[in-house]
Amino acid sequence: PIAEKIVEKHLNEVKLKKFEEISKKMKISVAKVGEAFTLISKLEPYPGRQFYSADIKYILPEVIVEERDGKYEVFASNYSIPRLKVNNYFEKLLNRKEIEKRIKEFAADKVQRAKNFIHSIEQRESTLIRVTRTILEEQREFFEKGPKYLKPLTLKDVSSSIGLHESTVSRITSSKYVQTHFGVFPLKYFFSNPIPALGNKEYSATSIREMIKDIIQNEAVKRNLSDQKIADLLAKRGIKIARRTVSKYRKFLNILPSNLRR
Repeated sequence: PIAEKIVEKHLNEVKLKKFEEISKKMKISVAKVGEAFTLISKLEPYPGRQFYSADIKYILPEVIVEERDGKYEVFASNYSIPRLKVNNYFEKLLNRKEIEKRIKEFAADKVQRAKNFIHSIEQRESTLIRVTRTILEEQREFFEKGPKYLKPLTLKDVSSSIGLHESTVSRITSSKYVQTHFGVFPLKYFFSNPIPALGNKEYSATSIREMIKDIIQNEAVKRNLSDQKIADLLAKRGIKIARRTVSKYRKFLNILPSNLRR
């Protein structure tokens, strides 16, 4: 019963291990709170998880960006985009004189459909390569130095550059991955709206998140910075964002608030 009441009314305090505060509110001993905590910590917050099982799904990138002889190159990965060809048997069938006309017409139709399908696959690959090359040109610093240097980039920027409709760029980059020196990233990762800063500069949300991560990683051991103090430090760099935005980005990075960081 004590553990149940603690979960119902004081779960936040349990998370912060404020046992004395709980004991005062519930008018029970700290020892009793500790016993309840031991019980609560053994519980499964997601009961269905024990019945869930799934094979690990590995991400296979569709494109690869690689530096060769001082130049960056973009090429399709062979294991994700198969090489197709029409079976020679059907093309030979069309040239045999003894074959009935209706059979030849049937085979010719299927061969043409297969060739059209292969052409569509090749066109899709070609478009994907063009889009990735444009991303490489626009995000050169990312590929050279890492995520902290990701610039603002929109679908419209890329579509205008290669002469495709914005919706086409959106479709071709959806659920597609690129392998880089810094890891495998979804192509959508490279798109973000600009966040203005002083001096006519613009930053992407990703680059600001990386700055926040660096600030937290370099903070003094006994001086954990609050979200507001991080916002103040960014403001000194000319990047003015609200405390709640810092909190949002910190949570995105799976970093605990200052009072829970050790």
